[in-house]
Amino acid sequence: MPKVSSSEAAAFLLCAVITSAPIFLISFNLGAYGDVFYEHLFALWAASIAALLASWTVGTTQQGEVYNPWYGTILLLIPSLWMLDEVLFQNSSHAIRDAAKWTLTTASVFLALPYTLYFVATAIAPDLQRLKTIRLKAALGTIWLVMFGSGLIVGSNNDWFMTCQDFRISGSALPENCWSGGE
Repeated sequence: MPKVSSSEAAAFLLCAVITSAPIFLISFNLGAYGDVFYEHLFALWAASIAALLASWTVGTTQQGEVYNPWYGTILLLIPSLWMLDEVLFQNSSHAIRDAAKWTLTTASVFLALPYTLYFVATAIAPDLQRLKTIRLKAALGTIWLVMFGSGLIVGSNNDWFMTCQDFRISGSALPENCWSGGE
């Protein structure tokens, strides 16, 4: 197995750490409540719009690199499509509209979120754009899947880890399966 450079290793580590928390939190709430909270989707929308506008402002670097490829633009636009769908069809309850909402929410979480986090991480650690080692790229995707799966498991089984009081103190709604802890 070839060794990676210390700058590539540091960039990989930074990206893995800063992207894992948002992925875990979203999947925790999906596991605990069966839903992706609007606050998370709004934060993703704001970050994706900021990343998109910033990438358009930068355009091409002095080295001739396109800062955000065409497919990145599409991924960064997904949360805006979700937002537009919410605005245009808010009072509609049609099977096609429900399918579109589910599709856009799913695409936002599974496509736009990882790309937006990766995009921001590459701005913080530019060497991450140059991850050459397939093993590190695969490991980053695996870490994201592990964090998502962990969040779902912990959220779905929150009664193993937390009490209803933990949710009350944080101002959160109580999941159906929270543990009362002898209250």
